[in-house]
Amino acid sequence: MPYYFDSSAAVKRYAPEQGSVWVRGIMPPAEKDTIYLAQVGVVGITAALGRKVHTGELAQEDQEAALRLFLEDVRNKIYLIAPLSDVIVETCGGVNLATSASWL
Repeated sequence: MPYYFDSSAAVKRYAPEQGSVWVRGIMPPAEKDTIYLAQVGVVGITAALGRKVHTGELAQEDQEAALRLFLEDVRNKIYLIAPLSDVIVETCGGVNLATSASWL
């Protein structure tokens, strides 16, 4: 089964928060499963873990351990990293704008 994780979903593997139990239940993915993560998500996850230290949600040593595990997961290809192109960014941005406009 394919899964697409944005950084807010992926960070649940590395730091306890609502939804962490579900994410940890499918990690690492079964051989038949693929977890897609946008390339920019790598930056988002490291930033989110740092933010959790600043807000007191995560101790510094836990953040460092979480970051090591995340980078190990990336090296071990737990995620299929999807590189971003201008076309993808423009398309997604257009979808987001259209969706936001329809809610007004």
